Amino acid sequence: MDVFGYKDYRKCLTDWISAQKKGRRLNAAVVSEKIGVHPTFMSQVLKGTKDLSSEQWVSVCRLMDLTDIEFEFLQFLLLANRAGSADLKEFFRGKLDEILGRRLQLQKRLKGHRQLSNEHRSIFYSSWIYSAVRLFCACDGGKNIEAISDEFRIPRAQADQITSFLSSCGLCVKNGDHFELGDQHIHVPSDSPFVIRHHINWRLRALNSLDTTSETELNFTAPMSISKADFGLIREKIVKLIQEAVEIAKKSDAEDVVALNIDFFKAMK
Repeated sequence: MDVFGYKDYRKCLTDWISAQKKGRRLNAAVVSEKIGVHPTFMSQVLKGTKDLSSEQWVSVCRLMDLTDIEFEFLQFLLLANRAGSADLKEFFRGKLDEILGRRLQLQKRLKGHRQLSNEHRSIFYSSWIYSAVRLFCACDGGKNIEAISDEFRIPRAQADQITSFLSSCGLCVKNGDHFELGDQHIHVPSDSPFVIRHHINWRLRALNSLDTTSETELNFTAPMSISKADFGLIREKIVKLIQEAVEIAKKSDAEDVVALNIDFFKAMK
């Protein structure tokens, strides 16, 4: 379903529900229940006599298995449709045009590769090992099942299952008996529930590695009492450090898989 061709969010919603009904997955009544509205109200929305709120539309879009840019487009589409003045409508239409422009640039850059679906994301972020194996396959021109099994100390059957999944969604590419890093995009927005899972996965991995930390690795924990101004100052320095680390990693030859976990938070919440 190409959401970028729609001018009216109701038409998009109607077509999506029709497609769900054909696949016997969802119908208007089920969608209504999931987003917390009465079926009569949903019927009025589909007929064009009522509008969804921004919050209700976000809930619908969460059900639609959208990429980040599709999600953003549909939010502005609702705002453009609901705008109460010509100037406001024009403003939101301008935002839609900006998104369409970014989409074209993204298509050129990714050369046809799609972002992960929510179904694939739910598997990928279920454990740290999917991300780790993917990055491991970027090292030394690729890795075979035996190398993956030995490195992560997992059965060959599990290594095969992981690489099969990574290959199926473009995160890795099979070249002979080796698996190499694919071009698939795995970015998720900061408010996504998968981000929380991602943080948990790698922090649990860090805890499990404490007993085997070598002298070249680093673990640091320091509760402290500081001023609000210095909290902001330290945060800025950490953000700068993260940006510098990311730039170094982008240009670095893939020889090893490492993890950088940073937490800086107010403990007395």
